[in-house]
Amino acid sequence: MSIWFFIWFVLSAIIIGANLWSWIILIKQKNAWEKFALQHKMTFRRGKFLAPAEIEGLIGQYRFTLFTGQRQGQDVRQRRLV
Repeated sequence: MSIWFFIWFVLSAIIIGANLWSWIILIKQKNAWEKFALQHKMTFRRGKFLAPAEIEGLIGQYRFTLFTGQRQGQDVRQRRLV
């Protein structure tokens, strides 16, 4: 086995592992938001597979919408998810 194959294998495993971890976290976030929406009798929209979810409803007399958003920066490194 050559060293280049080993390096390729390690880098591929890191990239695939990071993607899977991100997807798992996103799915857990959507499940938590859905549970919150059901507990408080709000509307929950799951969105597409990798798209953000939304919650809409009332808390007391106040209507609100909860969703994830992005603050755009000058380049990708300065983008922030809020």
